Amino acid sequence: TELKRRGELEDIGGPYQLVQFTTRVASSIHLSDHCDILREMHALRTMREAGDKLRSGTNIGADHAALLGSLNADIERASFGEDGSNVNAAEVAYELMNGKDKPTPMYMGITGLDDFVFFLPGNVITIRGAAGSGKTALLLSVILNHLPRHKTWFVSLEMPATEVMTRALCQLAMQDMDLALIDRLDAQGRGAMSKAANDHAAGLGRMTIDDSGTMNVDVFKAKAEHMVKNEGVTLIAIDYAQLMDADPKRFKNKTEELEAISKGIRATA
Repeated sequence: TELKRRGELEDIGGPYQLVQFTTRVASSIHLSDHCDILREMHALRTMREAGDKLRSGTNIGADHAALLGSLNADIERASFGEDGSNVNAAEVAYELMNGKDKPTPMYMGITGLDDFVFFLPGNVITIRGAAGSGKTALLLSVILNHLPRHKTWFVSLEMPATEVMTRALCQLAMQDMDLALIDRLDAQGRGAMSKAANDHAAGLGRMTIDDSGTMNVDVFKAKAEHMVKNEGVTLIAIDYAQLMDADPKRFKNKTEELEAISKGIRATA
């Protein structure tokens, strides 16, 4: 009908020739092309449904975190994120031995600890300890050691960005953190911190701090995807995971919520 409307039907040999073309479409050789068409149509339909959901769900009083989580799932489905991640073991082994981009271990850059701990792309490392034992200080040390090679997104749910940077500058300038936090450093100490801020400006510029104070795990997944794909982030730090929250309608107690948060972080990695 479209060829006839354009006056081009006879140019391709008329109705008979068109039938000859279409009878070959059912051949198994074209299966992958049919699959691509189905996937594309599925993606478009999923995005249209997500758009309808967004229009109807953005009313005053709506749970924006739950809506964002649902939209994030729709986007993953539309981008074929549910196709599975099965890989052939022999192919992976071949790529490891012959590929150019072999995964290399990353160390924390801390004497003694590097003898026992390293991490690879996609790994999740958990730092656990009692309150006041120095977890954030250790995390900042790792980040500062990796900033020259890894652009970092620091999700600070416990303290504002100003406190994070004060602590980081104290480590770089080797100044007393307790005195700095209460603004009791002498002139020499403040000068050392100013020099550290100036000397390490380029490196510190590779760290982005989100100090919103609270974050839903679905929001985290969406933001993380943006930071990695659009900002070039290759290292994500969370301080600390227990201050995240998950959809309370789906998870009825704290144990289920923490499990969902843990799984969400792992899936993001």
